[in-house]
Amino acid sequence: MGFLIYLGGIKLFFLFKSIGFTILFILKSSYYTLLLMYKIFILLFKIIRFLFINKFLRVPTILFILGLLFHLNFSILSTMYFIYLVHNVALYKGIYNNIYNNIKRFVNEIKINANIKDILKALPTSNVVLNNISLENDERSLNIYHLAITPNGLYNIIPLSYFLDTNYSKEAANSLIYDIYNETENIKNLLDDIIEEDVPLTTLILSPESDIENTINIDTFKLIEENQLPFIINSSENVNTPLDIDTVKELIIENKAWFLDKVWIRFTYFIGNNRKILSFFMLCPIIYCIYMIILTIFYSAITMIISDFFRFLTEIFNSKL
Repeated sequence: MGFLIYLGGIKLFFLFKSIGFTILFILKSSYYTLLLMYKIFILLFKIIRFLFINKFLRVPTILFILGLLFHLNFSILSTMYFIYLVHNVALYKGIYNNIYNNIKRFVNEIKINANIKDILKALPTSNVVLNNISLENDERSLNIYHLAITPNGLYNIIPLSYFLDTNYSKEAANSLIYDIYNETENIKNLLDDIIEEDVPLTTLILSPESDIENTINIDTFKLIEENQLPFIINSSENVNTPLDIDTVKELIIENKAWFLDKVWIRFTYFIGNNRKILSFFMLCPIIYCIYMIILTIFYSAITMIISDFFRFLTEIFNSKL
């Protein structure tokens, strides 16, 4: 009887021992499984972190995820990535900054024009003011921003702010004043040809700041502030033979540039000042076509190689079966 109890105790011991080893094995297996899963998770996290931190891989990763989630085809994803590349090049080349400056300059011109028109309302009603006129004759065509016709002569009013950047230097302003002075001679000759007599023309440069100096010491070329404009025109010396304002106005209006010529003048001015922007956007479609051709060839080659590789593995697997 005692032997049977002893034998039963031994069997029970080995049973509990085997259960303990089984539980220990399960715990160890679970531990190593969890450890492996943790390491895989850390590795995936590092890979994802690397993909999103790297500026060259961030957007392709996002596009790849979007393609999987929304089932986007290759051409759409390629186009989206091309737009991203164009955006980066535009940032690097300062295209956005140029566009912003052009828009800002355009809005600034509208404000300045409106302000000058309000200031010129202080002139006597007998005087005539023409704004943004394009004149032409057989030899040349020019644009005049503001022209005041008075009995004492003509006043060509040019806002210096039209041509200056926001952070301009005094050297740039002085250089610009010289360029404007050289252009006023052409305006003078054109008006003389139109009116058919030597008319007194004074150019008034409206300075945005009082500390800009006029180094050209000529009575018919003055650098003034905007609030001085009506006073300068009204205080001009009387001439012996006052101008016939109506006749001069009619002659000038008769020689206004034709509408298409005016459009052409504006167009050439726009082209000349925006070559960088226009070149960039004209090259984009050409580069896009080349980009898509190369990418399509590469994508087709990769998919063909992968397809042939899996077909080869399938054939080997089927032959062994």
